[in-house]
Amino acid sequence: MSLFKFVHTNRTTQAKIPGKLYIAGEYAVIEPNYPAILVTIDQYLKATLKPLGDEETIRLHSESLDPAILVYQPDTVVPAAWRYVCASIKLFEQLLAEHKIPLKPFSLSFESELEAENGIKYGFGSSGAVVLATLHALANYYDMRPFNSIILYKMAVMVMLSLDSPGSFGDLAAESMGGWVYYRSCDREWIRQQLEVFPMSTVIAMDWPELEITPLEAPTDLNLAIGWTGQPASTYDFVERLSHQISQNPSPYRQFLRASQVCLAKMRQAFDQGETSEIMKEAEIYRRLLTYLDTIYQLGMITEEMQTLIDKSELVGYAAKSSGAGGGDCGIAISSSPKNRPLLVKLWRNHEIELLPYQVARPLNIR
Repeated sequence: MSLFKFVHTNRTTQAKIPGKLYIAGEYAVIEPNYPAILVTIDQYLKATLKPLGDEETIRLHSESLDPAILVYQPDTVVPAAWRYVCASIKLFEQLLAEHKIPLKPFSLSFESELEAENGIKYGFGSSGAVVLATLHALANYYDMRPFNSIILYKMAVMVMLSLDSPGSFGDLAAESMGGWVYYRSCDREWIRQQLEVFPMSTVIAMDWPELEITPLEAPTDLNLAIGWTGQPASTYDFVERLSHQISQNPSPYRQFLRASQVCLAKMRQAFDQGETSEIMKEAEIYRRLLTYLDTIYQLGMITEEMQTLIDKSELVGYAAKSSGAGGGDCGIAISSSPKNRPLLVKLWRNHEIELLPYQVARPLNIR
């Protein structure tokens, strides 16, 4: 008996995936069973899939990638910019093959709001978003059932594992769910072990140990400001650097993990109880934990511009921290009142920090 059902709809389908920001839990969430809290923002990556009838090709198009146009051919060398898209198509093709269903020709195009007009990335999780958008569009094209946010997340994790991605997959969890999200990661080695033994569809249908992706309700008085330092950063580079440093001196990292777990438990409780002041307190604690990690391992996580963002935010009563891997990208500032927001914007602007005028994205409600 098949675990999933697929019906080729032969219809144009679309998928929209929001960008994400970390509120707390960076770096710790890389480890199995460690949590993070994230939020999605209303800037999207949109995928549009159109059937190609009698043609025998799969055409890909995105003005954000180089080359802008590509013909998908399995088991060939893929341009680096297209590796996430092609790996996603390959995984879905394998999933269809398990059900003895061929992959029909189509065109797939992308439009992205997850970067500045000059093409510089904000740090909203574009690589994860393109994987999710590709898989979601294909699932719609084949009317995959059952299908929901957790199934989409699991499929995307398998794509990332096939590419040896070193991340936590927190971006996949948040972007597949939408809104405010509490995420606890699964052991990627366990996933790999299951894939060596069982068909892909069986592993997708399994309960993954320790995995948790839970929507959170933000307090009504929580005011979130997003500041852009103008400097893109690479999560991969920072994770690789940290891994090397930990291998030389693991003790501080273990201390960081223990403190992180306590902080995230208190922050989740604050969300559940609607206490913005406590969320602010734990955000400040997590900022200090990141500073500790940065200082001990000399990662370069907190740049001069990011420290300025934090300092100026605190001057007007906001709790602020870097969001994500650090080294640039975005910082967040949280307050229980919007009254000082104009002053915050002015202070940021005086130091060439841009307020990004985005709102929290609604939950996706994937069927």
